[in-house]
Amino acid sequence: MVKGDGSQAEGNKTELQCRSAPHAALTMSSNSNGERMRFVYFSLLFATAYWFLVSLVRLILAKRNVNVIVESPERNANVNALERAWTAENPKVEEGD
Repeated sequence: MVKGDGSQAEGNKTELQCRSAPHAALTMSSNSNGERMRFVYFSLLFATAYWFLVSLVRLILAKRNVNVIVESPERNANVNALERAWTAENPKVEEGD
C-alpha cells in the first residue's frame, strides 16, 4: 500500500466536508426556522389552553352566581304593593270612541 492513498482519502474527506458546508448552513437555517415554528405552535397552543380554562372558570362562576328568583309570600306581597302604588300614581286613561 502506498502512503499517498491514506492522505488522499483524508484530502477527499476534507473536500467533501467543504462541499457540504453550504448544505450544513442551510440545515442550520431550516433548524432554526423549525425551532421558531415549534415555539410559535406551542405558544399558541398554551395561549389557547389558557383562554379555554379562563373561559370555563368564568362560565362556572357565572352559572353559580345567577340570582334565582324564589317565589315567596313576602315577595308576592311586596310586588303587589308596588303594583298598587304604581297604578295609584299613574291611573290608566281609557280613551272613548
